[in-house]
Amino acid sequence: MGVILGIGNRGGLSTAELVDVLKRVDSPFVRASFCNAEVMAMLEDPVQALTELAPHASGITLKDWCIWQEGETSAHDGCALGQGQAKVSEVYETARRLCAKSPITLEIATLSPVQTFASLEEEDAVALT
Repeated sequence: MGVILGIGNRGGLSTAELVDVLKRVDSPFVRASFCNAEVMAMLEDPVQALTELAPHASGITLKDWCIWQEGETSAHDGCALGQGQAKVSEVYETARRLCAKSPITLEIATLSPVQTFASLEEEDAVALT
């Protein structure tokens, strides 16, 4: 089949812009590599962004960010899945529904696997040993 190139939604590229690029390239070998937290940097809703990118998804990364704002300044930091504002559970369910064949990678910013997987359904959780 060949190598599939997944273009990430990072670094100032909005979901609409990425979809436009993928439609222009129009190749089954150039797809979208989606990350739920990264779209938040573009002030986009992760569920809506995945819904728009789903037909082009080659892979999905789930991670969570705790976001805080003071005045006009905002910052974020990684946190346990389900503990931040990146809508991990909603994005996961959307991915299961719209991107069933796309692999899902969990990017975990914690040392506690029990805390990390607490929000996933038991049959979907991965046992860490």
